[in-house]
Amino acid sequence: MKRSVAGRVRNAIVLAADARLFPAAAFAAGRLAALSDRSDTDIIVFTNTTAEIDKARGLSLPFAVRPVAAPKE
Repeated sequence: MKRSVAGRVRNAIVLAADARLFPAAAFAAGRLAALSDRSDTDIIVFTNTTAEIDKARGLSLPFAVRPVAAPKE
């Protein structure tokens, strides 16, 4: 996904996980951040569990954690 903000192009690596897979997704995101030296790439983990989001808020993580929900029909 690329978006331009004031002439800058950003890239994103996005992972999505439920509460059971969040630890594995967080590990993968951390490794990706450690291996990437690109300042134009954001790493984001989306999860549907507020408990994991609350835990992540108190940590200094090299990636972002955001909430996600299934669309309502």
